Parts: sequence; structure tokens; C-alpha cells
Amino acid sequence: MNSQYVVYDVATGRIKRSGICQTIDVELQPQTGEGVVNVTGDATWTGDGTAFQWDGSALVAKTISAADQLAAARADKVASLTLAYNQALVAPVTFTNHTGVTASFNQAASDISNLQKAITGSALSGTWSLNLWQDATGAVIAPFTYADLQGLAAAMEAADTPQYVHLLTLIAAVTAATTLAAIAAVSW
Repeated sequence: MNSQYVVYDVATGRIKRSGICQTIDVELQPQTGEGVVNVTGDATWTGDGTAFQWDGSALVAKTISAADQLAAARADKVASLTLAYNQALVAPVTFTNHTGVTASFNQAASDISNLQKAITGSALSGTWSLNLWQDATGAVIAPFTYADLQGLAAAMEAADTPQYVHLLTLIAAVTAATTLAAIAAVSW
């Protein structure tokens, strides 16, 4: 038999997610600061963002102070802004090497790590012995020198820095916001 599960924030009582399954699915596993309840049967609740708390037998409406509501809204907004920032960071960057070949290059963590290792490993000699690099489509760009590696790293940093400044500006706006509407109005 399937059961209805609700995951809620133990500090605020807010319902965070719910689902119907035989056992608690991975997405319904409570994380730090969360509780989970089986609400199958007589238990009633709504998932409209209203705050609830588990009283041992049922979810009951919980009065949340304005300060706690603002704090929860700020935390949720900062988390969503950080997610948007992290997604923006992996967008490919365009770079033109010393021979005039322009290509897009991935910025996933593994790509950045490979680039850092190549630059660090070649720093002493100042040359990149492989003399090639892979672009975002998987094509090999050759020649691709040590100076090109440094240029690509600079292009990635130039693309990332404005995104980081944008994130910090938005977080500052969320922190300064004094109403739920002002917090909700901040978007990536």
C-alpha cells in the first residue's frame, strides 16, 4: 500500500515537499533540519506554503513570527540565487587562441581542474608540450600553447567575476530587504 509522506522544516514547520510511495523515496529523505511524517489516512494538511508542525499525531498550524518568516525567506532566496549562480558558472566561455581560432570551452569543475593542472604543470618550463586543447564540442584545437592556456583561464575568470559580483549584490539586497515581498522581488 502506498503512503503519503510530508517533509517539513523542523524549525518553522513549513512543508518543503511531499509524495506518495511505498517507502520513503530518495527525494523524500529528510535532510539536516527536516522531519518527515507519514500523513496517510485521517491526517490533513495543505501544501500551499502554510506553516505546520508535527504534534506527534498530526500536522498542526504553527504561528511563525515575522522575524522567523523573514529569516526563512532570506535563506530560501539565497539558496535559489546560489543555485542560479552555480548554473551560470558552467556556461561555456568563448576564447580565441594565438592563431585566431575561436571556440567555446566548458567551465565544469573537471574542465577547470584540468586547465589548472595543465597551467601548474607547465609553469616551470612556460610551455605546453601537448600543444592542443579540447573545446566544448569535443573538437581538438591545435596549436594551443601555454600562453593560450593562460588566456583561456583569464577568459574564464573574466566571465565568472561579474557573475560573482552579481550574486553578492543580490544577496546584499536580500539581506537588506525588510518585507517578504521585497525578498521575493529579488531574482537572478
